[in-house]
Amino acid sequence: MPDKTACLTLHAGYLAACEQAAPSPKEGMTAFLTWCLAKVCGWDESRRKLSRSTWYRHVAICRQAGLPVPEHSPCLHGFESGSGWFGTASWKELTACITREPARLYQLAGKPFEIVQGWDAFYPEGTTGVVLWLQYGNRGWQVEVMLDGSPGGNESLSLPRFLRRTQPVEAYEHG
Repeated sequence: MPDKTACLTLHAGYLAACEQAAPSPKEGMTAFLTWCLAKVCGWDESRRKLSRSTWYRHVAICRQAGLPVPEHSPCLHGFESGSGWFGTASWKELTACITREPARLYQLAGKPFEIVQGWDAFYPEGTTGVVLWLQYGNRGWQVEVMLDGSPGGNESLSLPRFLRRTQPVEAYEHG
């Protein structure tokens, strides 16, 4: 069983380091609490609870303070070397590819995919489907998909959620 005093001392040291690294002690404390939340709930879940800017600001403060933070966010997994969309191996590489050539997004239409990171009961890992179309509207880029076995018909997903949590599949039969 770990020594509770040593554990509390370690975490008090982390809090103090965050308070030193942040622009204000209050922001350092909230960054530390974000880190604690991530350690308890997991990096994916805690990331979803905060705005994008707050999450990355807090992670940067924690890194600067020397807290153990994963180099790459676990919520971007699912990319094995070259297995991602457009032959990319990481979210950063995919973003750079789309920024350079935005027209490539339209190549997604008709492509089969597999969900590699589920996000609720309707979208479990291993579910397959096909991209029907993409459109840009008041909610940003949306991907319309048809999932195998989906009782409700087509589903509309945000482009970042779709790209981060799916990967293309080679052989495919819509069932």
